[in-house]
Amino acid sequence: MYVNSTNPRPSVDTSLAELCRTGSTCFLQDAEEHVEAVNAKCASLEKTKQRLQNEVRQLTEKLARVNENLARKIASCSKFYQTIAETEATYLKMLESSQTLLSVLKREAGNLTKATASDQKSSGGRDS
Repeated sequence: MYVNSTNPRPSVDTSLAELCRTGSTCFLQDAEEHVEAVNAKCASLEKTKQRLQNEVRQLTEKLARVNENLARKIASCSKFYQTIAETEATYLKMLESSQTLLSVLKREAGNLTKATASDQKSSGGRDS
């Protein structure tokens, strides 16, 4: 503020006008600089937003592909397990049938041996 030597009070009109002239110019410059800085930050954030949205889109597509692949692999594993279970059941039936057949063969071989021994006893050991 300007102080007049004859008047101890500063001149309000002169000081206020001078302050408004210089102050408003400074204020406007500061405001414009602030707006430019905010606009630059907004542009930077917009670029970041676009980049992140693109990454999210790419990751979403990749996730969909992975999910499809996983579903196919799970279905394939399920078919393998089913085939293994069916093969195992068939093997067990074959094993059971083989054991039954072996048992019958042993019994028949025993019967045949008894019959042969009985025939030899009754024929007196003679060859016919």
